[in-house]
Amino acid sequence: MQRSREKDRRLIVLVAAGMILCNDEESGNEIIADPHILPATHINFTDGRIVFDYLKTARNPQGLITTPTAEYGIKPAPFMASFSSRGPNTITPEILKPDITAPGVNIIAAYSEGVSPTGAAFDVRKTPFNTESGTSMSCPHFRRSGPDQDPAP
Repeated sequence: MQRSREKDRRLIVLVAAGMILCNDEESGNEIIADPHILPATHINFTDGRIVFDYLKTARNPQGLITTPTAEYGIKPAPFMASFSSRGPNTITPEILKPDITAPGVNIIAAYSEGVSPTGAAFDVRKTPFNTESGTSMSCPHFRRSGPDQDPAP
């Protein structure tokens, strides 16, 4: 995320109107949402190559960032995040990991308004919600099966 914040800062200095953040080859096709100052879209490595080819060959390249829409039934979904544990266990190879997996990528969750979404010093915005990713982000998805069930046994 630090690298994308630095790209935001550099583009603001250059008076950019928006940004297309393309994954590098190492990051591949995984997309993790990052907050940005500029209107931005994040595309995977495969799509990034297509955009760069277009920019190199078009006489007057143009682009448009539009409001995203929810898409349902997308496959493969769900998939394991790159930061999730994978097996076998290195100490006991007979134990396959993960035992249980839950969504922990790009979760819209409550967010402290004590800091900006990016955490950057020049970002003075505040928001009650933000997208976060990480192992702990799978925890808020507990669902009670009855009115008397305590979510923390």
